[in-house]
Amino acid sequence: HLFRIIKNNKQINNNKIDDVIFIDCHRHKNYPQELDGILRYGVSINGVVYKYWGKSASMSRNGILGLVSEEMYDLVEQYAMMEIQFEKTVLSKFEAYKCLLLSSCFTIEEELPYMIVVDDYNTVVKDVHIKYVDEQELEYIDKDTGKIKLFKEKVIKEGTKDIGITTNDGSGLCTIEIAKYWAEYLNLDYVPCASMLRVPYIKGLAIAVDFKGYYKEHSITEITDIWGHKHKVDDIDIILTKSQFKGYKYFKINGDYSDWERYLGLLKKYNYCIGIAKMNYSHKDEPKMTRCNYQTLQTLDITTEELIDVSQYTREWIERVLNGDLLYTYKYLGISENTEPMNDYMKAILYNPQMVHDAQVKNYLIKLMENTINEMKIGKIYIKGAFKIMIPDVIQMLQYIGGLKPVGCLKAGEMYAKEHKGKYLLNRNPHLSRSEHVILNAVINNEITKWLSHLEGICMFNGYDVSAPRLNGADFDGDLVLVHNNKKLMKGVDNNLPIVLD
Repeated sequence: HLFRIIKNNKQINNNKIDDVIFIDCHRHKNYPQELDGILRYGVSINGVVYKYWGKSASMSRNGILGLVSEEMYDLVEQYAMMEIQFEKTVLSKFEAYKCLLLSSCFTIEEELPYMIVVDDYNTVVKDVHIKYVDEQELEYIDKDTGKIKLFKEKVIKEGTKDIGITTNDGSGLCTIEIAKYWAEYLNLDYVPCASMLRVPYIKGLAIAVDFKGYYKEHSITEITDIWGHKHKVDDIDIILTKSQFKGYKYFKINGDYSDWERYLGLLKKYNYCIGIAKMNYSHKDEPKMTRCNYQTLQTLDITTEELIDVSQYTREWIERVLNGDLLYTYKYLGISENTEPMNDYMKAILYNPQMVHDAQVKNYLIKLMENTINEMKIGKIYIKGAFKIMIPDVIQMLQYIGGLKPVGCLKAGEMYAKEHKGKYLLNRNPHLSRSEHVILNAVINNEITKWLSHLEGICMFNGYDVSAPRLNGADFDGDLVLVHNNKKLMKGVDNNLPIVLD
């Protein structure tokens, strides 16, 4: 969206934008001093002065700053702020929301769809065995006065707690019709069922489902939004939830539906459109094998022999390449008759397949393989499974949004993923603790078959346990989870550990 703002307001030649620069500050030895100078005075490059504008959440994690030229700064800031005014805010949060404009995305250059905002569904999971942060008071003697004073120390405690969760955190719904339209617009050969939206002060998933058909079957003709305003179901294209609308407080003036109308008016005034940052894989394109990492493996109770057994597929794969297996070599190099070779070695193999046995070509492959083998040594070994987009129980969403009892289609300890049945191990990056291994039972039932059988490239969680927050605080705004049923790795999970939750 940021580049789109500049391109729409300035003559851009050869698609080259000179008004935005990014500075990598990560691990720089003079970071504090130089950062202070950048924030106060900006930087000058080829006579152009750039001022600090902001950083997205991922840029914050990686120590990267975004700067905009003085010429375009005020205009970009005007578009980004969208006439928001406040006296105080949590700076890190607001900057992350404002800098959603820095998310790379496909822009749908069409009129905005009919969107509404509904409340989230909050519930409590009872009696969860957890480790958590607490405080305790300790005494110490002040060296200057000799008096006894108290200070608070952070400690880790273990116990049973009731945990509040937002079952749909970061997820909303869209019609299958608009998902089909986006697919045609982006020239996709499949219809995405989970699209990560990017609109100013809006982020999260739009899960494609036939909510109009569902509500018709349940005699529901209207949906009430978060402000108490009613909308005809047949008019709605996208149902956003409060956790997705990051501007709920920032655009609040009257506290009623007029706030949303004003926001929509500002989107049109500043010529914004829907952006899609990411979509699910189609079922046929989803990877069949995925690499683990050391974080996942080192938190398992697994023997050396079991680990060697798990790595057998990857070892055989490497051996086949080194022994000249043409198919495996082509796949390893990522070449085919329809791809452009990146160097002379690849060109030679495509021209004459027997070149895989040539000494120089073999030396080239061995050097490439050394890096792959070193990665194996730190746990990057292939297992059968794939990263899937995490989504909440969609039936439960449909029910609470429509004013029905939010029972859902999954029970505690259950999940749904296309063509999965039985126990599966779920892992998410980053992975820090032994309690972050989650084993769920993949099921299918009549409601899933009727309303959700089109969902693919996703893992649907139930609304009755803490499986999602247990995965390092995951939510449903586009987070990925590795889903697999490797028996050796599942055997190494301790299900009796307290869950680490703050």
